[in-house]
Amino acid sequence: MWHLQAKKIQHCIYNKPLFIRFKLNPLTMLVEAMNPVEIATQVYREYSKIYFTTAQRLLKEYDRERRKLKIDKSRIYTRHYTIKTAQKNNWIIFIGKAPSKEKYKGMECANTCCMVYYYTSKGFRVLVPV
Repeated sequence: MWHLQAKKIQHCIYNKPLFIRFKLNPLTMLVEAMNPVEIATQVYREYSKIYFTTAQRLLKEYDRERRKLKIDKSRIYTRHYTIKTAQKNNWIIFIGKAPSKEKYKGMECANTCCMVYYYTSKGFRVLVPV
């Protein structure tokens, strides 16, 4: 799958957005041969998709599970979910009660942490987008 990127600038006369300099970027999995810029670009591109879609769905599932099992509201109950994206990258999403909140009142009191991992010749590599 190819993703079309465009740089957006403002046209001076009409003050309307004008798209220029189109560039095709392949959406690929993380590999050892990638340089740090390519890795960062790929991770942040996937992170934005995951955070606004999958993580929100898992947050609702976490909230439902916490209510169903009647977990104490002051207890830090952490769950992890492993997913594989369309680009074949492995992500782990941790969801739990925020330590700063004394009692769990709903989804706004939960923290999410997403991390991606892949294997290299030197070993296991984990990246956490901030």
